[in-house]
Order: sequence, then structure tokens, then C-alpha cells
Amino acid sequence: MFFSNKRATAEDRVQRAGQALLIGNYVKHQEIISFGLNDEANALIYFQALAFCMFGAYMPYHITYGKHSWSNPWFYLDNVNAGFMKYESSKGMPPGAIITKTKDFFIQIGKYQGTNHTMPFNEMARMVTDEDSDTDEDAVIECYETSMNRYLKDVAPVLS
Repeated sequence: MFFSNKRATAEDRVQRAGQALLIGNYVKHQEIISFGLNDEANALIYFQALAFCMFGAYMPYHITYGKHSWSNPWFYLDNVNAGFMKYESSKGMPPGAIITKTKDFFIQIGKYQGTNHTMPFNEMARMVTDEDSDTDEDAVIECYETSMNRYLKDVAPVLS
């Protein structure tokens, strides 16, 4: 019984964290728009910033639940997606749209574990520059970091 309670608790916490990411305005649309980039670059920044938040929140989750056989990145992503889908359904959006855009970025960020901690930020900002050559990569990186830090301040205690 303890095993299933721990798993159910993890599912609930990750789903709530996923909903909070979308509801809490951690990734500021107005900040992204203020960069003056094209729509494709703006969308890329938004979804990449969500992925950085998700990845940052994976760390306290992993510290708390990582020792369990069921606890892996796919379990985490499935439950983030369940939280996203609850939000999407409440807003009349097609369920699964947000995770489709963020999951690949989450995986890409994970590939940089063990490297210089700025590498994933730099690489994601370069992708934005590929969409719009007027990108100020330093401002984009600051947006990623600020969004993630705002989110982690609130959500890390829930996942720990």
C-alpha cells in the first residue's frame, strides 16, 4: 500500500506542478513579445522556456522519487502532460498540444547534463536566432533563467 500511495502522491504533485506552470504566468508572454521578434521565434522562446521550467522541476522530483522503479523521466513527462491536458481542456484547447511542443526541448536539455550548465541555454537561444536574426541571445537566456527560477521557487517545495 505504501508503494502505491507514494506513486499516487508523485502523480498528483507532478500533475499539479504541470498545471501551475501554465496557470502561474511563470513564462511572461509580454516579456517575450517585447523582444520584437517574429511569431515563430516568440513561440520557440515560449515553449523552450516551459521546457526549462519542466526540466528544472525534474531535479527536486528526482531527488524525492528517483529511487522508485516507476519513477523515471517518462513517468514525470506523462504526469506533466496530464496536468497540461487538464489546463488545455479547461481552456478549450486541443489536449496534448503543449506537451507536443515542449517534450522534445525537455529531452534536448537533458542531453546537456554533465556539461557546462550554460550550454542548454546557449543552444536553445541559438535556435531562436535561426528563426529571427534580430535575436538578442543574452535577453532570451535571461528570460529562460528568470522563468525557471520563478517557477522553481514555487514548485520545488511541492515536488520535494
